[in-house]
Amino acid sequence: MKLHTLFIALISVLFFSCSPQKKTQEEDTKNWIWVHANKDRTVEEWTRLLKQYNSIGVKAILLGANTEVLERVIPLAHQQNIEVHAWMWTLNKNGDSIAAQHPDWFSVNRLGESCYDKKPYVGYYSWVCPSIPQVQEHILNKVQSLLDIEGVDGIHLDYVRYCDAILPKGLWAKYDIIQDKVYPQWDYGYNPSNIKLFKALYGYSPLDLDDPNTDENWVEFRLSTVTDLVNKIADLVHSQNKQLSAAVFPSPRLSRKMVYQPWDQWNLDAALPMIYHNFYEEDIAWIGETTADGVAIVDGKFPIYTGLFVHDLKEEDLKTATELAVKSGANGWCLFDANSFEKFHQSKID
Repeated sequence: MKLHTLFIALISVLFFSCSPQKKTQEEDTKNWIWVHANKDRTVEEWTRLLKQYNSIGVKAILLGANTEVLERVIPLAHQQNIEVHAWMWTLNKNGDSIAAQHPDWFSVNRLGESCYDKKPYVGYYSWVCPSIPQVQEHILNKVQSLLDIEGVDGIHLDYVRYCDAILPKGLWAKYDIIQDKVYPQWDYGYNPSNIKLFKALYGYSPLDLDDPNTDENWVEFRLSTVTDLVNKIADLVHSQNKQLSAAVFPSPRLSRKMVYQPWDQWNLDAALPMIYHNFYEEDIAWIGETTADGVAIVDGKFPIYTGLFVHDLKEEDLKTATELAVKSGANGWCLFDANSFEKFHQSKID
């Protein structure tokens, strides 16, 4: 009981001390948490967890779950005044049985290797090409199926990008690689469909170039294919008066270079940049610096909520990180993820 009281006191201080004093749009100020759903969790367990999230100032959950679980959790969350946004993998189609029937949908690297049968980095990387009409239709159908769930507040896009051309520096040792530039085996987007579209626009193929990544047209082309898809999704989501958010790389500058993700150009209601400083071998101050960079580039188009990797943050660092985010212009913060948060703080939750 003593530890539980200490926990509540600690996180209450964390929330209220980093709450912004002034916001031009109060409704944009909130905190989030990514939640991987356990389908066997009972109503009582969900109620306990939702009350816990509420107690630390979380007003929206990004819930990765099937329809049955979403339908169970949404009314429980709304009782706690917590929004529920359906969290979906967008262009990484690992485990997607429909995509698996279409090898031609999958992204191809500069060596001609397809994600369909040769996974880059990890076994669950199954990237599809955003410019293929059938891929777009498949993704939009998935979005619509989530929008059809009664009470859902929004759609949250994850893996909405190309495969990592350059990994965060802190991960290079894990994969025994050095990525001081974009190398062919990690350079994706060379699908026949992309090449055909690009050649029709510019009259040449990127494969004719010694280093396609020095060609501005080719780089911008891939950026535009992701933007076009996201903005089609945005049109669908907004037509049904729901919100669209996305988990994105730390800042538009980094995301363009690393994964061809120009998220400042998207028609979002919220961006949640994953500012996981340890992945980049940076100190905690980088969270504030990178948040400020994104806020400046977006320039008020939509609010930013700084994503924090809980596992790499001690309790005092978590408080510092949330304060840095808000002081740097974020409208709040988002924790990755609920399971890590519970495990990390288990001694005090019990």
